[in-house]
Amino acid sequence: MPYALTTTLDDHQKWVELLQLFLPEAEFVEFHVLYKSYAVNNEIAGLQADRIEAKERNNRFFPDQRIHRYRISDSIKNFILSKPYHSWLNYQYEDLTLIKDEEEILSTITHENYLFIKTNDTLRADLNRRGFNFGELFEP
Repeated sequence: MPYALTTTLDDHQKWVELLQLFLPEAEFVEFHVLYKSYAVNNEIAGLQADRIEAKERNNRFFPDQRIHRYRISDSIKNFILSKPYHSWLNYQYEDLTLIKDEEEILSTITHENYLFIKTNDTLRADLNRRGFNFGELFEP
């Protein structure tokens, strides 16, 4: 079931905690391309060996057409873990989404400060006991 974080994620350790839970499950990561017309910066250019595709996709939590998909590798994990949650806001790549079995298991919309996870009730309850506040995401 999908859940949405109902509070602001200001704690870097909580961000890392979520990533450490969901990254091992993920097969791919997708990023929204904020600056489509610009050449990628050096940090992103160094990841191109893991890039699978650039495409348009609008069946995400946040419909967006311009995404870049990467396979999960050590360099991609290090890149993701190197940035605090708020560093993704207005970065050349933003709105990090982890994919497993072609479904979003962790997804962000940084300009709205939204974070979604897809998990079971047990993990949600455990996360909430550890200081997160994930509420049910009601889908139309």
